Amino acid sequence: MKHDPLHLSERVKKILNRLTVLLFHGVLTIAIVSEILLDRSFYSTSDVMGILVIVILFGVFGVIRYLDLYKVNNHPILYLTVYHIVFAVGFGAFSPAYTPYLFIWLILLYIVNYYYGKQGFILSSSVLFLTLLGASFRLLTNTSSPIEYIQFIGVQFGAILIIGLFFLETEAVGDKDRRLLLGSMDKAQLERQRLMSLINSMGDGVISTDERGVIKLYNASALNILDTNGTLDDRNIRDVMAVIDQSAKVIDLIAEVAEKNTNMISTDHLLVYPDGEKINLYLNISPIKLSFQQNIERGYIISFRDITHEKSLEEERNEFISVVSHELRTPIAITEANISNAQFIVEKGNNLSAVKTSLDAAHKQALFLANMINDLSTLSRAERGKLDMKTELIDPREIMKSLEEDYTEQAKSKGLELFTDIDDSTPVSITSNRLYIREILQNFITNSVKYTKQGSVTILLSGKDGGIEFAVRDTGIGISKSDQKRVFDKFFRSEDFRTRESSGTGLGLYVTKKLMRLINATATVKSKLNEGSTFTVLIPNLDPEKK
Repeated sequence: MKHDPLHLSERVKKILNRLTVLLFHGVLTIAIVSEILLDRSFYSTSDVMGILVIVILFGVFGVIRYLDLYKVNNHPILYLTVYHIVFAVGFGAFSPAYTPYLFIWLILLYIVNYYYGKQGFILSSSVLFLTLLGASFRLLTNTSSPIEYIQFIGVQFGAILIIGLFFLETEAVGDKDRRLLLGSMDKAQLERQRLMSLINSMGDGVISTDERGVIKLYNASALNILDTNGTLDDRNIRDVMAVIDQSAKVIDLIAEVAEKNTNMISTDHLLVYPDGEKINLYLNISPIKLSFQQNIERGYIISFRDITHEKSLEEERNEFISVVSHELRTPIAITEANISNAQFIVEKGNNLSAVKTSLDAAHKQALFLANMINDLSTLSRAERGKLDMKTELIDPREIMKSLEEDYTEQAKSKGLELFTDIDDSTPVSITSNRLYIREILQNFITNSVKYTKQGSVTILLSGKDGGIEFAVRDTGIGISKSDQKRVFDKFFRSEDFRTRESSGTGLGLYVTKKLMRLINATATVKSKLNEGSTFTVLIPNLDPEKK
């Protein structure tokens, strides 16, 4: 059977109240009767009878309080009034002035002050004073030394009052300290809430641990980066963060920082998720340093964030610099050599044919550099989202005709045939971006001409539901299946030695992919080594009013 904690607490409180009443009434009654029996000479028969009546009434009221009849315990003013009457009559009318039980009044002073403050304390003290004053008048008629009794009564009143005031002042100081403590606790709680709000608003994950690595505090970003919805409280950091270095060695973060006893900042570690996925981490682990000899639990603050994207950009930047510097070196060197050779020929003779050959070679390299710079410029604008997307009404057949005119001579110079095929299903016009369509197709045709040694290059145009479809088919060297998956990657160039015979940066098709995204175009590749390739691009009609 389960018990309600609140109900159980009330039962315990009632039991304690009953025991307090029982002890107070019972012990005081036994003490008063014992005093009468031991000091019989101080009490007359009438005094004894009066005290016994008071004791009986006191005992009856104790039973009433013990049983809580009529809910008397819920009305402190009632039972405190009864106590004052009983004590005032008992001490003032029957007891000797020097009875030690008069100090029980201290209990009344304390309880009255607890319920009714200083006003109750003053009222209870006044009743005490009147009680002692009544006792003094009673004793004046029964003693030859009234001054001695009056002095003794004054001493008792002063002693009780001073002790009572001392208790009250002590309680007041305690209350002040409690209020200060509660105020400090409230302020500390407010500062903690502010700190937690600040930590939870951070984009970086933050985890606080003790010296053993047991987690004591964390923020929402930490849960997000660790990809968990469960609580991290009292779990060890080693169990929730599987961190490895670049050589796949598991790292004990707490042990490393404890060994060095200083901050650890790193961008070379990886976080491994349970499914095996990895991300690059920025880690900053700081030991909590306290002032000398402070006996407070120490620990560590770990802040971290996902820098996979930054790492990828850094790697791409390094690769970009490496590729571009390598690709620029060769044409610049060839251009410089041919121009120097032409200058030398002019100085030594008049062989115009040799000069023309050198200048033609230099011109080709300059064109290559111009094309590379154009690709880099387009790539830069595409990466920054700065490309303009202006649509217009265009004629697909007109684009096909201009491409045929542009590449016929280039194909003939390599001994290739250039064919065009326009299907009757081709629409008269579509809405898209003329410049981007031309640049996409130019990249495909240029590659086909470049990597085809013999045979032909064919450009096909047809209408498709919602747009048009261009296809560029060649009889060139072809692309392996593994390379087909990467042809649109930045800086990718096939390892086939035949592709190395022609210069290139590996940026053309990457830029093409960016441009296709802008006009919502999609491309597919079909190829077989030594048999040729076909690049097909579907260009949708961007006019929403036309199907």
